[in-house]
Amino acid sequence: MITAATILGHDANSLTAAFQDNLLTHWNEIRNGHRFPLRRAFRPQTASRHLPRVAMVSIDADKAFHTRVVGSDIVERLHLDTSTDPLIEANDPHTRDLLIQLLGTARDAAMPVYLEGVFSPAAFHSIAFTALVLPFSMNDSGESLDVLMLAFDFSRPHTVDFSTYERRADDTSFGAAI
Repeated sequence: MITAATILGHDANSLTAAFQDNLLTHWNEIRNGHRFPLRRAFRPQTASRHLPRVAMVSIDADKAFHTRVVGSDIVERLHLDTSTDPLIEANDPHTRDLLIQLLGTARDAAMPVYLEGVFSPAAFHSIAFTALVLPFSMNDSGESLDVLMLAFDFSRPHTVDFSTYERRADDTSFGAAI
């Protein structure tokens, strides 16, 4: 279920996850006056530590979606089968329907979209998320919407995420007892 969807426009900031905010900033930097930035202008190193939470989906002439790449964290969290089109043909019908709804919302907005919601797969526990969806063009004109980038942040209640922890050289408190 999507609980909130916000069309961000081109000047939004202050998203929940810093890496999503960084991706949106990079997206705006590479637009170069086009409606959509060119896909080839995207630099993955802008979020290299977070690529496991990123997926790319192409949109064909019939407005159908086709998964190009899915990060390992997305595959693991949503229990996706990578032997098929993992996002569009997800095994769980609730997950599949929500992914298609999320992609459709972003395609129709044709602008950056920030979504919040909960995946409720039938066989697994609910998974809270936020998703930043960024539109890209494969066409040199930068006017056609051909690719959507999804950047997921999966909430983990009652856990600590150390992926953003940076240890100072003089910090002996973390792991000192090991």
